[in-house]
Amino acid sequence: MEDSIGCLDRRGRFTKQSTPIDVSSSLCFVENIEIEHNYDCGNHVCDLDETGCEICCPGIGRLVESRNVNTSRTWSSGRRLVEWAVLLDNLKFCKQCNMGPLLLTNELVKGEMKCGLSGYLYVQCSSCMELNRVPYGSQHSDPSKPKAKGMPSFSVNTKLGAEISLGDQDADIHQIPNATSKPTFSKVEGLMNTSTSFIVMDLETTDLIRQNVIPHITQIAAVEHETGSQFSCYVVPKAPISSGAEDITGIMWDGTNLRLKGKVKFNNAVLIAHNRKKFDFRILSNAADKSKLFNLYLESCVGCIDSIAVMKYKFPKLPKYSQPYLAEHVCNKNCNAHNALDDVSMLNEISKEAKVSSVDLLKHTYSPGDHLLQENFNKNKLRNLPILHFLIGQGVVKMTTAENISGSGLNFDHLKLIWKREGEDGLTNVLSAKNSIGKPRVSSDKKLVCSFVQKLSQLFADTSFD
Repeated sequence: MEDSIGCLDRRGRFTKQSTPIDVSSSLCFVENIEIEHNYDCGNHVCDLDETGCEICCPGIGRLVESRNVNTSRTWSSGRRLVEWAVLLDNLKFCKQCNMGPLLLTNELVKGEMKCGLSGYLYVQCSSCMELNRVPYGSQHSDPSKPKAKGMPSFSVNTKLGAEISLGDQDADIHQIPNATSKPTFSKVEGLMNTSTSFIVMDLETTDLIRQNVIPHITQIAAVEHETGSQFSCYVVPKAPISSGAEDITGIMWDGTNLRLKGKVKFNNAVLIAHNRKKFDFRILSNAADKSKLFNLYLESCVGCIDSIAVMKYKFPKLPKYSQPYLAEHVCNKNCNAHNALDDVSMLNEISKEAKVSSVDLLKHTYSPGDHLLQENFNKNKLRNLPILHFLIGQGVVKMTTAENISGSGLNFDHLKLIWKREGEDGLTNVLSAKNSIGKPRVSSDKKLVCSFVQKLSQLFADTSFD
């Protein structure tokens, strides 16, 4: 019998079999990946000093897209409370291939998810290339709820929360902040009988949104849906353009002035962009706010529409809804992506060929102010949520409610102050009070609010704050 040939299996490990696997053919599917603002891919050249791609690090895409995981090199800054015994025990072997140990190097640590004073490292196995989530602190779950879903709590956060006091030296809090509204992205009412202009728009930027850092705009383009009137201008950014964005868009900042190709004014504009609810509209809203033009932006723009929702409504069973695919499916044309004016012209043509009516469009509008509300809500949550992990660990509140509490502007000390001044009724009133858009500050579920208030009051009553 002939000797077996040593070769790589589909996960990159050495194995013995009679016929070697053609590794190149097993990776060919990567060429078919389509991302709307794909400033990372282009020609595949991996830099091992960065996070890498799906070829060299399977699963890295989910980490990069996650709001809770920091995949930039800044993850290593700051201080942590690390339990060495726990960390070393979790580095003994890979959870996928059982090879080990996992190595803590700049190349193999792909990111971190912080949870209060502790957290997880995402470490790539040098054998099978899979990612491992490695906690660097001991954890615990509520023993009374063995089947409870969600991630366990870190002991250091629970112990820290138990030591928090309400003394004036610890927190100078005398006033409960006004509620920060959580956006609903609900339909804008009252537009059906008004004269509206549907504006298809697109942006090109210096980079993707990474770790909540908003990139700068390098090109903005728009086409009026009915008349075809066009607007396009290039913007000199105040942030460097990533090499990926330069390669994809062809826009390079060489220190020149603003280049403007046209200017068109529209009244009661409803902006339309494809798959841009989390990108273009968010960046445009941030730019208007930073430029002190947000009120003017709200006066000019009465609604936003993510056209991917419209296309899913019109064509509910398509395999995918990227703009290049829709251009081919609806118009039988190729889409020249990554030039903003070409993008909006193509999207406008797709909408007309698909016979999208104004009624279809207005069904999917939401307020242009929702994005700034989301930014403010997220900033509050980032600042206030870590200390509420103590309450989550004690079973007082679930993560979703804790996020709503912290996002509304309340922290642990605020809750204690309200209870100390006004007791359970005060807590219930504050949590249920209407915010600036007429929604409850935390929840409209009276049963949920009542349960939380009772558990929190019991915790405060059993804990000394003097």
